[in-house]
Amino acid sequence: MTRDASHRSSRREAIRRHVSRSIRFRVRLYVVVFAIALVGAGVGTIRIGGVAIWFALVGLLVGVAVGALASRMTRLHWDSFARRVVGKIDAIGAIILVSYLLLAVFRNRIVDIWVHGPTGAATSLAVLAGLMAGQVLGIRYGLIRLYRAGRRSSHADILDAG
Repeated sequence: MTRDASHRSSRREAIRRHVSRSIRFRVRLYVVVFAIALVGAGVGTIRIGGVAIWFALVGLLVGVAVGALASRMTRLHWDSFARRVVGKIDAIGAIILVSYLLLAVFRNRIVDIWVHGPTGAATSLAVLAGLMAGQVLGIRYGLIRLYRAGRRSSHADILDAG
């Protein structure tokens, strides 16, 4: 096994061991929805052609930004009893969750204000893909931040992935 492959497998093992199952499941779900929405947006954009690609790219970028901000709805923290990272929704997280759900439900109507017709559908799927990517990036950033904080504290032996 090469050095990169063994490092990757040890990182996966550390994640499996130290990140709660619900967070791992949520990230996998976001990645699947991201892939499906991105393919749908790509097919729609290619089918339409022209300026639709720019609308889709802007929708993707806006979705990533909103998704990364919305990833705050779950506060990640180290549970020393369970010896793993868990996520909790606090009051601010509940407000963000409700806002995020409203955006997800009314996404088509919101996008349709600026972009109409088939281009709007492709842009809406791009926004959905961006929202999912932003969620994954936000969770990843939170896990990295916890890992770095843990390395500086007494949990260095627990959090060390390599």
